[in-house]
Amino acid sequence: MTSWLKIKQRFVSTFYLARFLFSRVKKNTILLLEANNCHTELFPSYIKYLKDLGYNVEIAASCNQKGFLPKLDVKKVSYFSLKGFRRILNSKKVKDYDFIFSTSYRLYYPHPEGGKTDSMFFDLFKIKHSPKKGVIFTLHHLEDYDNVMKNSKSAIVLSNVLNKKDSLYTVNPCYFKENLPKNKNKEKTIFITTGALINERKNPHLLFSAARNLLDNGIENFKINIVGDNKKELMPQDLKDFIERVLKENNIDKRKILAIASIDIKKDEKAILKLSKYLNVPFVTYSAKQLTDMQGDFTSSNFVKKITGVDNVCERAVKCFNGSEIIVKKLCENGFTLSIGHKLWQGSF
Repeated sequence: MTSWLKIKQRFVSTFYLARFLFSRVKKNTILLLEANNCHTELFPSYIKYLKDLGYNVEIAASCNQKGFLPKLDVKKVSYFSLKGFRRILNSKKVKDYDFIFSTSYRLYYPHPEGGKTDSMFFDLFKIKHSPKKGVIFTLHHLEDYDNVMKNSKSAIVLSNVLNKKDSLYTVNPCYFKENLPKNKNKEKTIFITTGALINERKNPHLLFSAARNLLDNGIENFKINIVGDNKKELMPQDLKDFIERVLKENNIDKRKILAIASIDIKKDEKAILKLSKYLNVPFVTYSAKQLTDMQGDFTSSNFVKKITGVDNVCERAVKCFNGSEIIVKKLCENGFTLSIGHKLWQGSF
């Protein structure tokens, strides 16, 4: 960070710190805070949710979020540096709030003891004076469950995917009610999901499963918009593991693989290009028409047809590659599909 930005942040944080320490806190108020430079997309819905429960809400966000926050239905929004967050959480002012509610438990700042690229809330912040009713966190990383429960009495998850009952509440805050996104196409339902697509955390798998369930129930007129990072520039480890396991189960030497085949709309997909480089084979693509025209017994999917225009890609692509014989039918895992074929050689004597 440049020196002038540091000076600007210090000035902004000092201004809001003084206002925080000397302003009056209304009865039944929750301090909703986010020290990270992300997850503030949850603010509007959490504010609505908490107001529906009868609470007043104040916001504390990172200085880096100033000018980037969505429109918020609150009267007091403050911005702090990391040092500013430490000051407010260490102050007696905390006792005036019913709850301190952090929308993240894991913070993307280096651990104070070194060796880690991120920290837990209590690694960086100490709350000397307890709020009236307690401290609440949102768990975005479910593996942090044991840590948060050791340091706090309650936490919120966005989906009920843990078989834990002690003080763990499931809240899906992403509802907008009166503040609905504009949809110009009245005949199509648009779903919006926010957050990074990270295979290690299985959320792409959940997203694909939800879409398949809709299609299996005859609901096809929808669109899914994803707002967030898609870190597929590197070949996902679970894709590599999936392929190597299937090859091993079928006694196939990966050195005998001739090519990777798929539909042309995937020709620039970085994960497949990385796989092609890893296996040292060409990546061959075919049009939807070429795949559709291929004759054979293929595993049909409404979901795949909705996305690509053809009911099956992996098996048809295998068949398109010089009439290869399919020896491993379509397999699915974590959003990836795989089929393997044996190339038929012909000769004349």
